[in-house]
Amino acid sequence: MLGLVRGIYGLGNAAWGNRSLFQASVPALTTFGADVLGFASKASNDKSDGSVEKKMRKPTPRPLSAFNLFVKARMSESRLQNPDKSMGQHFKSLASTFRSLSQSELKPYLQKADEERRKYGEKKARILPSRAPNARNLHMKDEFKTVKASLPAGTSKADLLKAIHSRYHALPESEKQRYARESQKLRQELHAKKEARKRKPTGYALFIKQHFARAQQELGADQPATAVVSHLAKKWQAMSQQEKLNYRPAPDSGASFS
Repeated sequence: MLGLVRGIYGLGNAAWGNRSLFQASVPALTTFGADVLGFASKASNDKSDGSVEKKMRKPTPRPLSAFNLFVKARMSESRLQNPDKSMGQHFKSLASTFRSLSQSELKPYLQKADEERRKYGEKKARILPSRAPNARNLHMKDEFKTVKASLPAGTSKADLLKAIHSRYHALPESEKQRYARESQKLRQELHAKKEARKRKPTGYALFIKQHFARAQQELGADQPATAVVSHLAKKWQAMSQQEKLNYRPAPDSGASFS
C-alpha cells in the first residue's frame, strides 16, 4: 500500500512538459489507483454491520484525465512485463512514456478525457442538494467577497464569518424578509424537483399491491412472498391490455414510490 501511495502522489512532483495534460490528474489518482489495481482496504477483524457506510453519501467519482486513462490502459501490461518493480516505479515509467507520446498518439486519450468530463458534468448537474439555502446562507453568498476584501489580510475564517453574521443582524427587517422570501422560493423549487423525480408506480405494481393480501390468503399464509408475486405475475400476463388499463395510475393521483 505504501508503494502505491508513493507512486501515486510522487507523480505530483514530476516535471511535466505540458502541465495542461496533467491538470486534474492528481485529485483523481487515488480513486483511479483503487479501480485499476483492484485495491480494496478491508480490516482483517472488521465486525461492522455496515451501518456507517449506509449513512455515508457516495460522492460522484471525478472524471479521469488523459494521463489517468493512459495509465489505466497500460498498467496491467507494465506489471506483467516488470513484476519486480514497485508501484512507484511503474507510475514513473508510465509517466515518462506519457510525456513522449506524439500528438496523434495522445489524441484518443484527450478525446476520451473530454468525454469523461462531459459525462461527469451531466451527472453532477442531475444531483439535487439535500436542502435549499436559508436566509443567512443567501446573505453570506452575497456578502462574502465584499467582507473578505474589507478585512485585513490573514483574517481567520472564523472572524470572517463573525463579521458577515454581524452584518446580517444589522440588516433592516425588510432586507431580512427579502432573503427569507428568496429562501422559501428556493425550498419550493427544490421540493417540486424532488417530487418530479419520484418514480411513479406501474400498472403492474399497483395490481400486485391491490391483490397481494387476497392472493396470500388463497395460497396459504405459509407461502413466501416470492411465490405470491409469481402467482400474481401469471395472472397479470393472462390479462388483456384493456383490463390492464384499469390499473393505470391517474395523472393527479399522487401515487409514487420513493
